[in-house]
Amino acid sequence: MTSSAAAFMFFIVRILDAVSDPLVVMIIDKTNTKYGKFRPFLLYGAVPFAILAILCFSTPQLSEGGKMIYAYATYIALSVCYTFVNVPYGALTRDQHESVLA
Repeated sequence: MTSSAAAFMFFIVRILDAVSDPLVVMIIDKTNTKYGKFRPFLLYGAVPFAILAILCFSTPQLSEGGKMIYAYATYIALSVCYTFVNVPYGALTRDQHESVLA
């Protein structure tokens, strides 16, 4: 993969991330389980995130085009999974006494 192809992949994934982040927040806001609002995302998102992290940083024996498709698919899935884990974690660890204007 050339550096320009990798840069373009990061650009596309960040655009998709800008769209998926608000959608994930809406999903989390509508969630209400007996385990709470955020805990299920942390519990059930950890294993897929770990698996996708391993897949994202491994290189299968494919053609150049196949490797490119594999890189896009795993990096997009990892980014979305990261959002499902990181947004609730950030909401739980935010300082409740923090001022918005400070």
